[in-house]
Amino acid sequence: MLHANAKDPLILVEHARADQFDTSGLEAEIKIARATLNAASQALANLGEKGTNAALAMG
Repeated sequence: MLHANAKDPLILVEHARADQFDTSGLEAEIKIARATLNAASQALANLGEKGTNAALAMG
């Protein structure tokens, strides 16, 4: 059974599986969201590294 207070999408997926709902669409959306967040995180890390390198180069 889905719980109204469950905020984590993975918890919702697990509850949905238990109730035998079709979760394939939700699982795909979660995978896309994770990939997007990972890409954004990597882009920010790269940007931070470039900024640090530029600051070090300026002395």
